[in-house]
Amino acid sequence: MMSLHNHTTYSDGKLTPVEVVEAALAAGMGHVAITDHFATQKVRSVRQDELGQYVASIKEIASRYTGKIRVLAGVEIDASPKRTDFETLPYEQLGKLDFVLLEYVQDQLWGGMDLWEILPYRRRLACHVGLAHNDIGKNFRDTNSASLVNLLESHEIFVELCSSLRNSKFGKPYYRYAEQFFRNAGGRVAVSIGTDAHHEPAEVCDVADAVSFVKEMGLENSLVTQRYWK
Repeated sequence: MMSLHNHTTYSDGKLTPVEVVEAALAAGMGHVAITDHFATQKVRSVRQDELGQYVASIKEIASRYTGKIRVLAGVEIDASPKRTDFETLPYEQLGKLDFVLLEYVQDQLWGGMDLWEILPYRRRLACHVGLAHNDIGKNFRDTNSASLVNLLESHEIFVELCSSLRNSKFGKPYYRYAEQFFRNAGGRVAVSIGTDAHHEPAEVCDVADAVSFVKEMGLENSLVTQRYWK
């Protein structure tokens, strides 16, 4: 199991990074990630001048848990140009992370840039890149599913299955409204599992529905932990 989307006291979360890791370890997970907000005006976030310290801190924690659980370093970046200045992001430093999550891509409600607008910035990132809690069924409803799969595959962008109810409709996570996309994507587009945890240790481990969805869709071999971080 994995939990690859967790916020801590580095941004707007209430748990420390170690508390997040300990929660995942207690649940028997193999991988956990710290993914605080970065350089956005929306919420408290890691500043550019704090990024080096942030990465070093997570890497130090990861070394302490070697052999117990794989700890990954990431950030979440808001895809709205009104809240994030993509032209001035420190791409070289960001490339030292294990991955970057992009939220609100092609989400008109939140003013996120379209996927095609994001691609030039994605090419500047040396690390892995994923779409965080994206309502693909809505945001890409006018995009041919096969074309979307081709685009994500060719630019090596993975898709997060976020089981948090804050990223849901009528009590169902967004990914359950995009089953056709995931059937088409199987074997081609990597997927991660995250909870967008902010407050309680139990949030970190609330991945049961996403794990069930992976099995239902036959996505076991598409998991990022199989492709990138065995």
